[in-house]
Amino acid sequence: KKKVAFLLSMDPKKLRLGGLDTTANAFIEVLNAKNVVDFNNYQNVSAESILALDADIIIVAGRNQDLAIQELFEANPILKHTKANINNAIYSINSSSIIAGLSIAAIDEAIRLAQASSQVVKR
Repeated sequence: KKKVAFLLSMDPKKLRLGGLDTTANAFIEVLNAKNVVDFNNYQNVSAESILALDADIIIVAGRNQDLAIQELFEANPILKHTKANINNAIYSINSSSIIAGLSIAAIDEAIRLAQASSQVVKR
């Protein structure tokens, strides 16, 4: 299974990583992947700790899906050195799709990411 880090990035300067017992973890499980962390809930983390997690895929849930990754890199340039970025496997989703749990919108996002990540693997 791919190792996934799920960042809730409402403010790109504050990195919140989704742990177990979260919608983020449920989203990761829908993708048939494994969460890179073993703590519960969401926790603030440093960019360096995300780099050390060595995730295959990073999912960024931001307010503006189109700008989430760009804003993340602007606020945390070290994340450009993650394995996920080097392998072109950082994906953004609209954070509103996971606010209320695994909604239809969240499932649609999971399907979109599964298709996108399969394209990366085929390269």
